[in-house]
Amino acid sequence: QRRGSHLQCLHSVQAIGELPEYTEVDSRIAGVVADVWADPGIQDVLQHRSEYQLMDSANYFFDNVERVGESGYLPTTEDVLRARIRTSGIVTESYNIDGTDFEM
Repeated sequence: QRRGSHLQCLHSVQAIGELPEYTEVDSRIAGVVADVWADPGIQDVLQHRSEYQLMDSANYFFDNVERVGESGYLPTTEDVLRARIRTSGIVTESYNIDGTDFEM
């Protein structure tokens, strides 16, 4: 039984990997992602997350993927606070306000 579960998970992971990069998460895709996320093998791998790069917020969004996939989804305040783009280095912006230069 467990081997069949892993094969189904593998097929689901392959299907997800074949999606275009900017695919809207609908209920069908959310269901597949939720099934993969619930797989014991994936959860075992998660125990070693310090060995590879996984965004801090990954658990949160995977735990909530079915809500995100609902029709008419609007991000909650928590969703917005946990969403971020990984950056490296220092990013600065220059502004000029009333003749005074600012750099942040």
